[in-house]
Parts: sequence; C-alpha cells; structure tokens
Amino acid sequence: MKQAIRSIAISVISVLSLISITGCSINPTYTVRVINDSTTNLNARIEHRPKFADAIILESIAIKAGEEQTLGPVESPPMERVILLIGASGSSITDPEQFVIKRGSYTARISRGTSTSWTPYDVSLLKD
Repeated sequence: MKQAIRSIAISVISVLSLISITGCSINPTYTVRVINDSTTNLNARIEHRPKFADAIILESIAIKAGEEQTLGPVESPPMERVILLIGASGSSITDPEQFVIKRGSYTARISRGTSTSWTPYDVSLLKD
C-alpha cells in the first residue's frame, strides 16, 4: 500500500514539475483579429472584469481604416468575464460596442455602417 501511495506521489510531482518547466498556465487565452474595412479609425481592447472590481485592460490597439491587427494572445483568470470593446477613436458621443468573449480565437470584422446604424460602422464577431 505504501509503495502505491509513493508511486502516485512521485507521478503527481513529476507532472507538476513538467507543467512548471514548460510554462503551462491554467488561465485561458484570448485572441481577436480585428479587420477594419470601414472608413473610421477605431480603438479595440480586451478587458478582464473581475466581480466587484474595476475593469483591467489586458491589451489595447488603435486600428486605422483599412488595416488589420491582432489583440492577444492574452490570459485572464478562469471563470471571469472577458470583454472585447470596439469604438471610434476619440468619440465621446457613442459608447464602444461590447462583446463578452470566451476562451479561444475570434475575428472581428468592421464594415461601413448602414443607413439605419447609429455609428458609421458595424461590427461582426465570429469565433474561429
């Protein structure tokens, strides 16, 4: 019985050592490719919003009209809300569009707004 417990303990220690050596993390990662096909310069950011605390900006970019950039990969603690925000540069009139995202990779495509839009752009977000 002692031999079995000792073998299990050695196995657990070996696995934990391997994880720490390879730099593995239990935190999920988030990546968003932003394609700006609109005529508006935009800001995009990923925020971690812990419960009962202020938002923490994980990464932020400014993306010009016609450009493509990538946010991330960034890590956030598991079971916490992660938000993607996309808004016009220097706009104090409208709030940025907000999307709750789950772990993994996404593509955000920004196109010109339609005649019924409140903003000069529309955002579509797809999980890769």
